[in-house]
Formats: sequence, structure tokens, C-alpha cells
Amino acid sequence: MKKENVKNIIILIIIFISILSIIIIKPLGDLDEIWNYNFARNVANGLIPYKDFNMLQMPLLPLICGLMLKITTNQLFVMRIIASISCSTIIFLIFKIFKLLRINNKLIVVYIFLIGYLFHDILCIDYNWVSLLLVLIIIYYEIKQYKENNKMLAANPKIDIFLGIIAGLTFLLKQTSGLLICIALLGNKLIDIRNKEDFKIYIKSFIYRLIGILIPTALMFIYLVLNNAFSDFISYTLKGASSFTNYISYISLIRFDFTGALAVLVPIIIVYELYNTVIKDANKQLYYLFVYGLAIFIIGFPISNKIHFVIGATPFIILLFFEINTIIKCLYNKLIKNKKKLSFFSISLLKITNIAIVIVILMFTYKNYKSFFKDNHSELNHYKYIYINEELENSIIKMDEYILKNTKNVIVLDAQAAVYMIPIDRYNKNYDMLLKGNLGFKGEENLINEINERNNVQYFVLKENLHPNWQITTDIINYVRNNRIKKGSIGIYDIYE
Repeated sequence: MKKENVKNIIILIIIFISILSIIIIKPLGDLDEIWNYNFARNVANGLIPYKDFNMLQMPLLPLICGLMLKITTNQLFVMRIIASISCSTIIFLIFKIFKLLRINNKLIVVYIFLIGYLFHDILCIDYNWVSLLLVLIIIYYEIKQYKENNKMLAANPKIDIFLGIIAGLTFLLKQTSGLLICIALLGNKLIDIRNKEDFKIYIKSFIYRLIGILIPTALMFIYLVLNNAFSDFISYTLKGASSFTNYISYISLIRFDFTGALAVLVPIIIVYELYNTVIKDANKQLYYLFVYGLAIFIIGFPISNKIHFVIGATPFIILLFFEINTIIKCLYNKLIKNKKKLSFFSISLLKITNIAIVIVILMFTYKNYKSFFKDNHSELNHYKYIYINEELENSIIKMDEYILKNTKNVIVLDAQAAVYMIPIDRYNKNYDMLLKGNLGFKGEENLINEINERNNVQYFVLKENLHPNWQITTDIINYVRNNRIKKGSIGIYDIYE
């Protein structure tokens, strides 16, 4: 094995150990993690996406994770290991892209540390993280191919088909960003066409890339058709998506912290790189970060919270650090000219900074693992090795005991429904993820009609003095309150039947 490959493997393992320590100590409570696990659990149990369980996004991540749960063990902890692998690979790819851009190794350590700090509290299992992982793979190979050929226009069947497959997989993770990534892959070389010969090369590359995109997408649609899930797929991902009205303003990101500063700087870097890489045509390497950055930046909308913004803006954050690095290099060259003492001081300062960063990472990694092995983890089914707040765990136990003893079917009309249903291996399609835009075509109307016709069912509704999750649909909850009889309460829920 080549020395460089051994070095890369060691770096990746170190990053993984550090990232895993951050993810495994998180207490149960992230609903996105619960929902994503529930999708994968359903797949592992033999259920078909859309046909047997509801979701808005494309089905690739649940299918992959469901397979992993099937061949290992059906525990939420497995999802955390998958998240650690994907997020570690993202950090590693950013490192490799910095290397391609010829950034000083000591400065790379600083930049990676800052990006890791930015990521640390939002690392989780999520299709957006996996989309970013695939986009960074595309960016890395686009820049690498450009550097090898010293030109943009080149048709390489192996590389182009490979990149097409990767872009196709992004579409199978999330339809909106995936479609834009595919368009970016197919169209980014148009900017370099100068003559008829250039156009011929572009068409060849375009065809190879299109073939690559069609391979995974065709296989996915065949899977849906063979499982009689295609009409349900259309209902949930296309027709039902029009009712997705969840929204968080981009302005809410702007505050006095690292994320807030980036929320201001990212639009500036977008405008600057539009001029620098497209209009001025100054640096083709940066052009790939810019064009794919635009494609994946849609992840930051319409819900512009930290996790969506940071994932969507990562290519632009890489560009920002590159431009900062360019400024540092210019200032450094001016200041150290014929000043050896200043040169020695700056290099020593960087070395000390790198050592300090390594010590900080080692300290927090050790602290996290110590905390993980010290904490009492849950013994609830599917939640083993996960820390659960005592109050929440008692609530789950109490609710599940009631549900199992009840002769009537119990449905929890709350965003947390899956938290209670997972340990007792139950699933209620649509009700366990009662979110806006996730209920299919005319979803709310259909569920109200279903509730109206069903008997021998109890509905748990959050008490009126408590605030429901902001994404949940309230029409169904209000219908139950107004048209069913309140029989009592349990924990934070009122019981209607």
C-alpha cells in the first residue's frame, strides 16, 4: 500500500474516532434522528417506502440504513455509527479538497478545526449530510480531473459515468437539491465551449454523465414499480409536497456567533466567486466549488436553521477559507520579505496552534468517551446504548405499558409519536409522522375521513396548555378535540375516543 494511502486511512480513522465520540453521547430527543431511524426500521421490517410508510424525501437513505439494520442489529445506535462514518468522510473530503487547492498543511489543520467546531452540535444521521458527502466527492474529482488535464473540457467515460452515478444518488436522497446537482454536473462545462470541437467533447462528456445519472434513478423507479409503490411515491413526493409550508427565515441566522457571521459572509462570497470564476474566469478550480455550491445551497431553504444552512453552505465555506488563505499568503509574503525573524515567528505560531488544536481535540474526545462509558444507558427496545433523560424514559415506559394493556388501538397525534411506538415495535402510517407536507395528496382530508370512520381507537393529543412541535399539522388534532370524547389523560397527553 502506498505511503499516501496509509496516511489517508490513519487521518480518516482519527477523524472518525473524534466524530463518533460527539454523536454517541447525544441524549435521545432529536426528532429528525428518530424519524430517520423509523424509516430505516420500517425497511428492515420489510415495509415499502410510500406504500407502507409515509415520507416526503426520496428513499435511498432509509433503504441503505434499513439494510444495515437488517444485517447488524435493529438499534438506533447503528444509525449513529452510520452518521459518524458519513460525517467523518465529509471532514476528510474537505481536507482532501484543501490539499488539492494547495493550502498550507498547518493552515488546513486550523480550517478543519473551525469547520469541525461549526459542525459539532448538528452532526446526525440525515439525508442532507449524505447529499453533501456525495457533492464533495463530485467536487474533488472535478478539480482533480481539471488539474490532471489542465482544462475543463475532457470526456473520460469511467470518470464521467462514475460522477453521473454519484449525482444520480443525490437525486435519490432528496429530489430538489439532487435535481440541481444533476443539472450542475451536466451543464457546468458549457462555460468553456469556444468552438465546434469543444462542443463535440462536451456532448460526449454530457452523454456519459447522463448515462451515469440514469443508472441509479432507473433502478430506483423499477424498485418502486415492482413493489406497486409508484402511485404512492407520486402522492407523497410530488402532489403532497405542495402542502409543505414549514418555513424559517434566513434572517433568523444572522446573530452574534460563528454561524451568524457565516450567514453574512456566504452571500458575499457567492457574489465574489460569481465575478471571480464565471465573469472574470480567473480560477477554474474554484468554479467547481461555486457551481455545485449553488446547487446544494437550496438545502438551506425554506427552513433556514443552522443544520440546513451549514450543510448547504459548506462549499462556500470552503471557498471562504480559500480566499482568507489567499489574503494571509499575500500579507505574509509582504511582511516577511527579508525578515527571517518574522518568518520564524509566524511558522512557530502555526506549529503551536496546531499542537494546541490536537490537544483540545484529544481532551474532548477522551471526555466524551469517558462520559459515554460512565452514563447509564437505556435498556428500552431499540434504544440500547443511548442515553435517555430519566423523565422521558419514564414517560415512554408508562405510555407503552398503557398502550400494550389497552384492548383498543392507540394512536399518538404528536410529533413525538414514533418515540413511543419504536420500543413496542408498532407503526401507524401517517400518524407517527403527522407533519405538514408528509401526508401525501389531500393527506389531512383523507386522515380526517379515516378518523371519522374508525371505531375502537383512542387518540393521544398533547394537552392544550403545552406547545406542539412547529412542523405538526394541527387540523387533525383540532378535529379530534372537537369530534371525539375526552376520557382522561396520561402524562402530557389527553385521551380521546
